[in-house]
Amino acid sequence: MDFADWLVEEMRRRDWSQANLAKKTGISRGGISNLINRVRQPSPKTCRAISHAFDMPVDLVLQKAGILPTGNNSDEDPLIRMITHLSSQLDPEDREEIIAFIQTKKRIGEQRGKYGASRHPRPTQP
Repeated sequence: MDFADWLVEEMRRRDWSQANLAKKTGISRGGISNLINRVRQPSPKTCRAISHAFDMPVDLVLQKAGILPTGNNSDEDPLIRMITHLSSQLDPEDREEIIAFIQTKKRIGEQRGKYGASRHPRPTQP
């Protein structure tokens, strides 16, 4: 998926028009259209504006634009980076609630056989 397809998909997920994205990024509607129609490639400045509008890490948008290389290890999973980015904006108590939710979600998935409990064993307590 190239940058234009990715951008259209992100807009679709948010139910945003080109005008919505233009307003939230400060990029002209024509500039957004040029990105979507592959007339222009995004600059780092454009990527920063888009990342701010989408509330996602700028490096993720830079990677989608082909400006930064993408990695293959799990630490660079875009969804993990998105969770990290968003949770960094929360206070510690809210972060703890998010962790508790994820742990509960995982436990329920293991009980339903969705995740193998042996795939990611819990650390042992000393």
